[in-house]
Amino acid sequence: MNLTVLDRNNVEHQDYIRRSLMECYQDDPRAAKSFPEARAQCGFMNGKNYIEDFSRIITIGQEKIGFFLVGRDGAGQPWELGFLWITESKRKQGLGAEALRLIEEEVRKSDEKKLITVPHSKRSPVNGVPGFKPAVLHFFVKRGYTVQARAAGAYHVSPWNFNYDSDKTTARNQKNEQDGCRLVQTKINDDGYEAIRSQAEDLCRREEKAGWEAFFREDYTRREREYICAVLHGEEVAAVCAYSVEPCSPGIWGWGPQWGPLLTDSRYRGRGLAGWVITESLKRQFALGVQEVTLWTGADSNNSRMYERYGFRLSVPWFFLEKELVQ
Repeated sequence: MNLTVLDRNNVEHQDYIRRSLMECYQDDPRAAKSFPEARAQCGFMNGKNYIEDFSRIITIGQEKIGFFLVGRDGAGQPWELGFLWITESKRKQGLGAEALRLIEEEVRKSDEKKLITVPHSKRSPVNGVPGFKPAVLHFFVKRGYTVQARAAGAYHVSPWNFNYDSDKTTARNQKNEQDGCRLVQTKINDDGYEAIRSQAEDLCRREEKAGWEAFFREDYTRREREYICAVLHGEEVAAVCAYSVEPCSPGIWGWGPQWGPLLTDSRYRGRGLAGWVITESLKRQFALGVQEVTLWTGADSNNSRMYERYGFRLSVPWFFLEKELVQ
């Protein structure tokens, strides 16, 4: 088994990954439609998501038999195994296990020894909590990976199932306006955008939302979340979310327009500011022609139940797995 550096500008490599993803997601109409045709300009195909990249095509002789997408956002960050694929005819020969061993060997050479992965599961949720394909879970767990307790999932909403209590929301928003709040929607390069983006980044740190500040970093928003919706109290950000209109790609995935994260300053909670941000930002996305919005959140969390009230529904369940690669 040999590894070839994945060249995202190589048409042959692009076509091979598209065909593999079609095979992988042939029973999942959403993903099968989204990945192969629309992702050539974003996500794993253009390599924008990884500062350090160890993605490879797996070959035996001249035959391509699989690939993996592995990378991280820079020194000190954990490595992400975004995708590990072995073609159907070559499975149960230990090739996936050997590929994983080579990935782990590379990770051990770096300053950060943690490898995380988020395998896809097509199984339906049970009592709101998604299940895993037993074989997928077993493959990683028996090799020392642990499953984080909290499930996560891709929630989707479209103009046709987006809903909220208009009268109640309007009355609440008017009350907040009387109390000195105002809602602002801004886009990269607009006047005032940078001040709000910077405040949002700081708010994530103050509220101890580990990792959330990355969604509001200048380099990230420029490629993934070009719009920000915020409620300001005076000139201070009280609630905020980021979203996109063009298809973008968290990690290596090529999902369509994204929404979130949403954060409210703890001093302003209980006033309905989150609902104000949710309704107005989604209305803006749909007015700009977005047909479906993707939100990533815990599948068994209080937040997910809040989003469901606005029409979001869990469509792609995930669990996070990780392994500390000690010497």
